[in-house]
Amino acid sequence: YDDPSLDSLLARYVDTLEHAEVLIPVGAIRALRFLRSLAGGRLCVVAGDKGFRGAKDLEGRRLGGLVKNGGFSFMANFDAIGSDLGGVSLTHDNRYSRFTVASFSTVDGLFPRFRGAFREYINEFGPAEYHRLFKLARASWQDPPVPMILLVLRLSGFDPTVFSLWSDRILNAVGSVSGAIRNDIGLCLDQVLARTYAVSPKEDIRFSAGRVYYRLGRYSDAGAQFSRVVADTPERSVAWYNLGLCDEHLGRRREAHDHFQRATQLDPSHAQARAALERVSV
Repeated sequence: YDDPSLDSLLARYVDTLEHAEVLIPVGAIRALRFLRSLAGGRLCVVAGDKGFRGAKDLEGRRLGGLVKNGGFSFMANFDAIGSDLGGVSLTHDNRYSRFTVASFSTVDGLFPRFRGAFREYINEFGPAEYHRLFKLARASWQDPPVPMILLVLRLSGFDPTVFSLWSDRILNAVGSVSGAIRNDIGLCLDQVLARTYAVSPKEDIRFSAGRVYYRLGRYSDAGAQFSRVVADTPERSVAWYNLGLCDEHLGRRREAHDHFQRATQLDPSHAQARAALERVSV
């Protein structure tokens, strides 16, 4: 490589590995070197990907084929990155998943709570463990109880993807669960929306959240979500209809009339919207 650090790393692999095919991520290493220089040598990195934790993981490995996913990818060599950066390198102890979380601090002792935070938030139960749990849950739970869904939702840090996966299950159960569970659904949903970005209409979490808020009787919160939906996708007649229902429950008959009318203009076959328009026109 004509680079002392990378050449030393390569020599170490030659000396310590008997049968291994190894990639050195020179692009990532040079990018991190640049960031380290901008930070005056004081850099902390947290990275997560499919990858190798240390040199012992590389022994006996073959590169295999490239994974095509818009570009291409292969297993990340976190051992090489940590070796080049120097300082402190930490990787989690999860040995049953290819997903790896690694942290690097360029100066030993730079971050006094670094090791403890990594142990608490990454090593004990971190993204790798959660990723595996979610994959198992998605594959095995066809009709999970709502308390279990809320448990996974909290464990995920209120991941919108988890809510999206089981939003219909939550919606259908609202009328039959206890008051405490209803309250917890609302609390979890508040947190999910704080972490939600606008996505495609087919997967719009705000629309699903509006439906659950409506079923919970939180009509103002439901209306706020449907308003965001129609602002981004004004052609969605059902969102206008749902917004009108929220207005009707809140006693805003003029707004409800306008929103029901908009729904019928977009979809003349929407019988419920036509009936609602007649109801608020009386």
